[in-house]
Amino acid sequence: LLASPLARGLFHKAILQSGGCDVIRTMQEGYEDGKAFAERLGCAPSGDAVECMRSKPVDKILEATSWGEEMNPFDLGHWEHVWVPKEDGRFLEQTPIDALRSGNYNRVPLMVGSNRDELKLFVISMPGARLIPKSLVRKGYAEIFGPEAVDRIEQLYPYEAYPRPM
Repeated sequence: LLASPLARGLFHKAILQSGGCDVIRTMQEGYEDGKAFAERLGCAPSGDAVECMRSKPVDKILEATSWGEEMNPFDLGHWEHVWVPKEDGRFLEQTPIDALRSGNYNRVPLMVGSNRDELKLFVISMPGARLIPKSLVRKGYAEIFGPEAVDRIEQLYPYEAYPRPM
């Protein structure tokens, strides 16, 4: 909402928490993600996929959105793409992170936060993930934030301050 010109004036405060400013897809990617999701539900894109999907029970929809065994906690692109915002040129003229960086967003009082144990959500189904060696944690930092940020992250969050690197 901070990044959408259509939301201007509709709220007077905002909270940024738990990432998401760069989890976005293009409209074309959105159409492709939607087709793939419809197919996972057994709804052929050539037919009335919308009506078919609406007829599915909740348990089938949840099953079709499952991340499965292939989830990688360092891959922020793992989010179920069907449910993320799309840069459509109308509601979102640019990615939210680019809007914030350029100053082209709805300026309201802002609170920014994070959740200390949020990563546990991603590693709960991955036995041994809490024991990942520092070298792989560094690799994850580089993949997520870029190689130039790794040293600064380690300065701010030294390994010695945490019982487990993850």
